[in-house]
Amino acid sequence: MKTGKTLAIGCGSVVGLGVLGLLGGWFFFVRAPSPETQCDHLISLMKKESGRDLGDKFRSECVEKAEMGENEGLLPYAERAKCVVDSETLDQASKCGKSKS
Repeated sequence: MKTGKTLAIGCGSVVGLGVLGLLGGWFFFVRAPSPETQCDHLISLMKKESGRDLGDKFRSECVEKAEMGENEGLLPYAERAKCVVDSETLDQASKCGKSKS
């Protein structure tokens, strides 16, 4: 009976570690910055490069466009969103999500 209990604890530990690994992978590799975060970054880049403040109307339109597209997969969306937030110039941000061919 002691062997069965040890086996159950071992299997439970393996499953628990697997679940933690999946959650960690989701958080670090798939989780995308919000549309609001993307647009706030773009607005700050625009202000830095051109000195213009575009206002709330631009932000609301940007947030709508930055949301995941109907035919866009989760991984491509996350990659594009992270690229936008990591960009240091508007030129870099404009290339995010475009095919490299």
